[in-house]
Amino acid sequence: MQASEVEGQSVLRKDSVGILVAIAYGGVIAYLSLRAPGDGPPMSHDKLAHMLAYLVFAVLALRVKALQGHVALVCLGIVFYSAALEFGQSLVPGRHMSGLDLLANTLGVVLGACFCRLLWWRVT
Repeated sequence: MQASEVEGQSVLRKDSVGILVAIAYGGVIAYLSLRAPGDGPPMSHDKLAHMLAYLVFAVLALRVKALQGHVALVCLGIVFYSAALEFGQSLVPGRHMSGLDLLANTLGVVLGACFCRLLWWRVT
């Protein structure tokens, strides 16, 4: 096995872990978004929590080397995922869909992408 093959497998392994972390985080967001009302602590800063949650989601997804060349596509995917979860909330008794939540989620994704861009710009 050549050194480049070993290095390639190492990058792939790191990407696999990063992808799994991003998927698991997306699962946590889905659980929190679709649970019945009253199952968790009340939130006084709901929109800020939405924005921060999706900022972290974007950063986790964009840290994966294989996805870094597809920033717009990854961000669009996360926003569509967010929209699907917002729609899913309308199917949960006691929950409702919120355009403001979707806006906060989208802002979080954009800020996460900007953060990653600034970070990569300084590193490279």
